[in-house]
Amino acid sequence: MRIQRGRSTPGTPRRLPVPEGMTAPMGCDAVAAPARLGPLVLPRLPRVGCVYADDAHWWWLVPSDSDYALEWPAPAHYATGAVLPGPPDASGAPGLPGLIHRPDGTLPYTPPIPLYLTLCRLTGTTPTWSLPGPPEHPRALGPSLPATAGRTGAPTVTPLRHPRRRRRGRSPGISRSRGP
Repeated sequence: MRIQRGRSTPGTPRRLPVPEGMTAPMGCDAVAAPARLGPLVLPRLPRVGCVYADDAHWWWLVPSDSDYALEWPAPAHYATGAVLPGPPDASGAPGLPGLIHRPDGTLPYTPPIPLYLTLCRLTGTTPTWSLPGPPEHPRALGPSLPATAGRTGAPTVTPLRHPRRRRRGRSPGISRSRGP
């Protein structure tokens, strides 16, 4: 049995392929938006990677884990592994969405942050940058940021100050005279 490119065997998940001649060194996930939003998203992005489309959705390939600390706005859908939602392909089921945009070069990715911000703007959603909740422990802020307890008991960050650098030829407390 011969399988056409872009088709899958019955019972296997439908996955958006990375086009021939391109590589995905950072893995590959996908973000879907309703087809009505697709034409509004494209001109707002600084760079557009591979985009797939069918009658219902447009799909952008993004690096794996582009959903880390982000909640993609509804009605957008994040697809880990670029696996399309729904039941596995069965006999008579539609094939994969068609590739409507292929970037120059070998990387298939659309930058996820501009895509996220664009989808937030178009859906009227306020962007959220991280999962809710403060760090568990002040040391979670990192070794270079000392934390001190504030009035509420919550950790606050005190910025580090760099020691003043002495200028060459000058000693502390001695002023340089300007000639006669």
